[in-house]
Parts: sequence; C-alpha cells; structure tokens
Amino acid sequence: MATTLSLMLVLLKTTYKYLEKNPAFRKELPAPDCYAQRCFIWAYRYECRARAHHHQRITLTVIATIMNKIFGDRLLLFSSILMPDIMSLSVLTELPPRNDWIGTVNFSTSQQDVQFKKTLIYFVVDLLKVFPYNRFMMESRCWLLGIMYLLDPGLCSLRSRWSPALFAELRKTALQALVCTIPLSDPTLVMKYGLIRRIMWYIEWYSESPYEIPVLYWCVRLLQVSTKHRSSPERGVVIQDLFDTHGIIIIMNLCYTLMGQKTPPVEKSQAVLSLSLRILTSCLAQTQRMTCVVYPGLKWPVSINGLARKMMDVVLYSLDKHYIVSERWIISLLNFIWEAIVWNENYREQFVSENGIYKLLDIITMTRAPVQCIALALVCDIARAGDAVGQLVTWRAHLGAASANPKVVDRGATIATLLATLFRRGCVSSGVRLSPSGVLQDLELPIMSLDARKELYNPDPNRSLGHRTPICLAAADLAGSCMSKAFAILHMLSEDLQHKVQLADETYNLYKNIQLAAEDEV
Repeated sequence: MATTLSLMLVLLKTTYKYLEKNPAFRKELPAPDCYAQRCFIWAYRYECRARAHHHQRITLTVIATIMNKIFGDRLLLFSSILMPDIMSLSVLTELPPRNDWIGTVNFSTSQQDVQFKKTLIYFVVDLLKVFPYNRFMMESRCWLLGIMYLLDPGLCSLRSRWSPALFAELRKTALQALVCTIPLSDPTLVMKYGLIRRIMWYIEWYSESPYEIPVLYWCVRLLQVSTKHRSSPERGVVIQDLFDTHGIIIIMNLCYTLMGQKTPPVEKSQAVLSLSLRILTSCLAQTQRMTCVVYPGLKWPVSINGLARKMMDVVLYSLDKHYIVSERWIISLLNFIWEAIVWNENYREQFVSENGIYKLLDIITMTRAPVQCIALALVCDIARAGDAVGQLVTWRAHLGAASANPKVVDRGATIATLLATLFRRGCVSSGVRLSPSGVLQDLELPIMSLDARKELYNPDPNRSLGHRTPICLAAADLAGSCMSKAFAILHMLSEDLQHKVQLADETYNLYKNIQLAAEDEV
C-alpha cells in the first residue's frame, strides 16, 4: 500500500509541475469520473480510521490536495462528499465527538498527528478556494469554531493537551488558514466570533512578553485582512470594535516596541510595521478620539505626528548607514503620513515645523523610483498648501545622498537639481526619446512612455474588453511616474508660489542664483 501511494504521489506531483509550465493542457487532461472519486473517498475514509496507518492518511491527504489543484471544480464529489469530511476532521480534537464515521477516527497529540492536522487545515483552505460556494460549511461543520479553539487562550481547557512546541505550530497554521479564508467568508463572521478581540490579545501580549515574530506577523496580517474590505457595510462595525478594544493604541504601542528592539528592525518586524501602518490608515475613516489608561502617553489621533516622526528618523538613519530597509515599510509610512497628516491642516503644520519636508527630500535621494514617486506626491500636496516653500528653497542634499546606491544626486544638490534628475531618470526608464543633451525628441507625445505609445497605436482588443470604463493612457501613465510630480513642484515654485519663493530667496539668497549643470538646465 505504501509503495502504491508513493507512486501515485510522484505521478501527481510530476503532472502538477507539467501543468504549471503548460496551463493550456489542463483542460485537455481527463478528470476522474464519479466512480473513481467515490473509490478514492472510500479509501481515504478507510485509511483515516485505520489505527496504524498514520503515514498513509497523511500521504492520501497530500494526494487529494494535488488532485484538487490539478482538476479543480471538475471533482464534484470532492465538493459534496469529501469537503465536509475534511473540514470536520481538521478540527476533530477541538470539538465534541461526532456521531458519524469521523467520531471513530483515532487522533492523538503526537507529532505525526499534528502534521496530519496541519495538512488537513491547508487542504480546507485549498478546497474553499476551488469551491467558494461551500463557504457555508465553515459554520455548518463548525470549522471556524474549532479554529477559534486553537487561537483563544481562554479556551485552553476545551482543547487537546498539545505540547507547547506542537501547539505553536498548530496556532501558526490556524492563523495562516484564517488569513486565506476570512476574505472568502461572510463578513459578519468576524464580529460573530469575536475575532478582533481574540487577535488583539496576542498583539498586546507581544509588547509585554515578546514571542516569535512570525506568529506576530500572522496575527497582524489577520487583523488587517479583517478590516480591509472597504465595500462591505460590516467594515465600519469591525473598525469600531477595534476602537472599543483600544486596538488602535495597542497597535501604536506595538510599533514603538518593534522600533525599540533594534535599529533598524529586522526584516520580519518591518513587515509587521508595514501591516500596522495599513491598519492605522484604515482607521482614519472613523473621526474618533481615544485614550487608554494602560498607555497614557499614546492618544489617537494626537500621537500620529510623533509616531510618523519616530519612524522617519529610523528610516533615514537606516538608509544613511546602508542597512536593509523594506520598501513596503517606507511606502506604508508615506501613505500613512499622506492620509493622516497632509490632509489635516494642524497636523500638516506640525509636520512641516518638525523638518518634515527636509526628511521627505532626504528619503527621495536614497531610495528607488516607487518610494520616490509617493514621497514626491506628498511634497507636491504640502507645497500646494503653501506650507513648504522655505524648506524647499533651503534644502541641500546631505552626505548620505552621495553614497546612496543608486546615487540620485551629489552632496549639496538643490531642489532644482533633484527635480531635474528625477525627471530625466523618469524619461529614460519609461522610454521617452531624448537627445544626447537631454532635449525631448517626440513633439507629438513628448513624455508618454514607450508602453503607453504601443498601447495607443496597437491596442490589445482582449485587454480593452476587460475594462468597464474608458482608459486615459496619458493619465494612467503619469499617475505612477515621478515626472508629473517633479513638473508640478517646479511649476508651483516658478508660477503659483512665485511671491513666496521671492521672499524666501531674498532672505536666504539660495534659490534664484543657483548654477545648474548643462544637462539639468535643459
């Protein structure tokens, strides 16, 4: 039996790898008929009930998972017969015994059975992705309730006595499964099962007694998944629950804890910080103030500027020392500043008074195009409000800009040199035709990228049919480009804010008398 299962596993894995390289062949591959599926389900049930066949039932579960990935929704009996069994088996040790054949399955707390349980939970996730119309089984088969028993520390007396190491594996698997299945489930289940409150316990626990970063990452990831559905009417209720549990203050305290452990935070901690910032940004939709007796130094939204300033200082220090800094973290930070500070006049003035423009420009000189684009957009919006002229005029690139890789500008460069360099680099990266001296060559579509020109002159009919609204190629092209932001800032300094620039230049004498290089002047 073991040899047969091993041969089946090798055959299916080889088939799956071939289909990954040749996806068109998937439709031509014949799927097992109903009789073959019934035979497989019978064999699977037999192996699950057999006492000494622990290895065989794990192998059969892996085989069923691969078959599900290969044949998908063509396995109809997997949807109607096998899927309910798998969902009940995966939480068998957390729920009272069932009165069907599943109640006779032997399940211990050994390492081999833990591996079987993890494989079952992963298989449930794959089944829900292939058969999303069966999401009602998450409640009808008590699968979500069983997963909650694996997470909630208050339910320890109800579950099996796993060893701490094995339970840590199961808890991480349960968190990963919820991250994948919550978006597929009914949005009301988040509130019905008190998911926010259960997860906030884990997150607050880390600040008191740090545990494994991967577990913290999946907790914060699950919290972010539970609050990200903007179109759902239940989203406001979930965010309100986050406020009611003081979750906002706890997340802000978590950010300070992670930044205080090491400078810069390790890569996994940076991923947690990125997710935390996304959650805080989502909560800005609620115009609500909050304080917490446990953390008296943190107040929402008063402490927003302090958190942003601390993170920007850590990011700048790390970039200056050439440490590894995640672009995802920087982009999340810039988006948080954009939503929480730039559009609020009082917070914006405080941000500018604390050298916020200087820090944004320094970040631009030491990062790549994705971060530069968002940072320039922030500078553009702050300058449009008229609050940033003094810092724009007096800014000079520091020593870290000259040693950055790739180098954007040299030490001592001005805002004019920086904007010219970013515009020129945007032209080169997008395929805009330039002369050796930097003059635009295409007079009809001077700064449209090569990809946009190809789409304009040779449109793809299949792609056009997939969009509900007409596409403006020029707007779509410039939205993710640094060129439009650089031109907007230069135009504001030259035209819209000319009077303020003249006053600043008369005071500092640092802007109008700048001597640019020939390529920057062009």
